[in-house]
Amino acid sequence: MYSKEQKDIALRIYHQTESVTETIRILGYPTRRNLYTWIAEENTPPKTRKEYPVIDNPPDHPRNPPLEVKLNAIHRCYELGENIKYVSEDIGYSRASIYQWRKRYLKEGTLGLMNH
Repeated sequence: MYSKEQKDIALRIYHQTESVTETIRILGYPTRRNLYTWIAEENTPPKTRKEYPVIDNPPDHPRNPPLEVKLNAIHRCYELGENIKYVSEDIGYSRASIYQWRKRYLKEGTLGLMNH
């Protein structure tokens, strides 16, 4: 591994000489592959992460929804054929929750959906 300072020096000399071979001959480091990688990284803008909104449940939105909400979501998605994404946005719970509710419902029936 090379330090940031070594990398900066190598890039500065490369820009002065405009030669990978000459840069390596002068410094004695880095490898050709490393220098080419550093040059490519230098011209690539840093990746920005997509920002997601922070979802904060209001007081009237319980962490554990009532049985009726769960059964209604399962009915809408798996019997009426509504899109799970739209149903989850409509009821305010994640798609993963709906999948989990269905799995429990198939395994344990209505009792599996009741809040413990």
